Amino acid sequence: MIKAAVITTLLMTTRAQSNKTVARWGTEPIKMSHIYDENLMPSFFFMAGGEEGGSYTPPSGGYAGGLGDPRPFSPPDSCPDELFNHTMKDLRVPVLPYLEQDDWGCEAKGAKPSAVPVIEIENDYLRGAITPQWGGKVWSMYDKTHKEQLFFNNPAHQPENIAYRKAWTSGGCEWNWGAGYIGHSVFTESATFSAKMPTEYGDVVRVWEFDRINSTVWQVDILLDEDVFWAHARVTNPHKEEQNGYWWTCVAMPVTETSRIITPAKISITPCTAWPYGAHTEPNVTFRGAPVDGCDAQPGAPHDPHCAWQQDMSWLGNIPGPHDFFFHKTAPEAHFELPYIVHAREDGWSVVHSHPLEGTKFFTWGAGMFGQFQQDFMSASDYENEKCRQSYTDKNRTWELIYSMHALDCLP
Repeated sequence: MIKAAVITTLLMTTRAQSNKTVARWGTEPIKMSHIYDENLMPSFFFMAGGEEGGSYTPPSGGYAGGLGDPRPFSPPDSCPDELFNHTMKDLRVPVLPYLEQDDWGCEAKGAKPSAVPVIEIENDYLRGAITPQWGGKVWSMYDKTHKEQLFFNNPAHQPENIAYRKAWTSGGCEWNWGAGYIGHSVFTESATFSAKMPTEYGDVVRVWEFDRINSTVWQVDILLDEDVFWAHARVTNPHKEEQNGYWWTCVAMPVTETSRIITPAKISITPCTAWPYGAHTEPNVTFRGAPVDGCDAQPGAPHDPHCAWQQDMSWLGNIPGPHDFFFHKTAPEAHFELPYIVHAREDGWSVVHSHPLEGTKFFTWGAGMFGQFQQDFMSASDYENEKCRQSYTDKNRTWELIYSMHALDCLP
């Protein structure tokens, strides 16, 4: 655990507050789909390919379960040499000692919001809602001055088969730590410990848990400093040997085709290609035409809009399908000292996420029908297309076509 002296150091680095933050029990209006009993039949090695990250053995992909030799993470050959250091030694991790959460309902669609218990954390500028029952996720963070949510405040708790233990819900700001496995935290839909710590600057909320897969403890201290939301994460490793793992703070944002991601990066891994002109597995996204009429010598070159077309992946509407963009931090003189990523809206509202880790990333569902369906489903959207000729799916179709049902059965 963090000692008091360390907490004092953390808080002293923030600006002096004109008001103190208060933490208390409260409620948040959420349309609920419930998770039921955990599955007593666990996932084993031979089933690992069906879990999030279980089939991730780059660069070729494929089945990652079974016995035999360890299967370490292997970056593509096109990546910088430093990416091959500190990689996970074996990705074949069964769910045990945890049980799968693969039984949930879809009651949220069409339902009225329920008053869900949360920890409220509030000052004169921000009001947050923390759900210790769901991994300590910050479900919402409302800017009272601008009357805007800092990130996607999902109106529904609708699980989907996405996390390491299957059940996962979108929205909010969640904490993920994994040493030896890839995927959303085993706690994403499970309860964590939580505590209120009074300080001279106001209340700090701490959420934490012990991970039985790797015998480590993770914790996050949450603080509001005027209009800035601070989160201080820490992992305690009781082992003599080092554990190579992956920490990620997953912040959901509502997006449109004109939303843009701004980050001072030059490459994105998986695969390692130039950012923003590339960094995707779809064909031809790295294509760039000839420098017509010497446009590459004009101001703003080589990315002048008058040059021949090239797909700019920083505009989310240009990304066709689901994909992770991992931005690698290289030499400071050629890159950036402190990684950050900005989500910018067309109206100018922007949210900045900055941290001291080795890189930053974002995931998008993409502009295709599959991603649209996933987002609509997990937010219990009541949207209906009046041009659809049928409101049901054909059980004989493949799952890819089922997710594209409204593309196949709806008129232009």
